[in-house]
Amino acid sequence: MKIKKILTVISVLILVITFTTIFASCTEVNQDVSLVEVTFEGYEHNVIHTTNINTIVKKPLIDPVKEGYRFLGWYYCDVEWDFAVDIVETDLTLVPKWMKFS
Repeated sequence: MKIKKILTVISVLILVITFTTIFASCTEVNQDVSLVEVTFEGYEHNVIHTTNINTIVKKPLIDPVKEGYRFLGWYYCDVEWDFAVDIVETDLTLVPKWMKFS
């Protein structure tokens, strides 16, 4: 009789540990889904910011430089990105817009 109780307790413990592990791994995946990457092109190496979904992204501290051109701003799909109000909803790439010096 004691062996049956011990086996029952061990079985319950195994189930609890299994469900806890599965739940913890699902929670971690869900947290990752809430993060997005914003890539800034125009530097020697692209700059990637990771941020929470549905938030604004901060502009890089240093603007890119291109000899003979003036940097006009960051653009997404040919529209200037407004860092004060535009919300990041998915991974995206911002590209610099340039104007040639005359």
